[in-house]
Amino acid sequence: MLSVHWHPRAFRNVRRLQDAHHVIHLVGEIANDPFSHLHHFEHVPHDHVYKLRVGHYRAVVNVDLNKNELWIQRFDHRKRVYKARNN
Repeated sequence: MLSVHWHPRAFRNVRRLQDAHHVIHLVGEIANDPFSHLHHFEHVPHDHVYKLRVGHYRAVVNVDLNKNELWIQRFDHRKRVYKARNN
């Protein structure tokens, strides 16, 4: 099982959703089996970056199997999540 870490902005965006409990539950499932719901993020040259689809929302996730960590880097509406940010 992987330990889950959230970027503060990503977690804040999840908490604003009406179905936040669904997203948090799904992330818990991913911690047990990371590749059951994650899809490789093709626009990034790194092999450890994935995306998670939840309705109209997306998460950008880093998976580090060496450290047994799952990092939720971004979570936002699919129109905004992939745009570059200065954070």
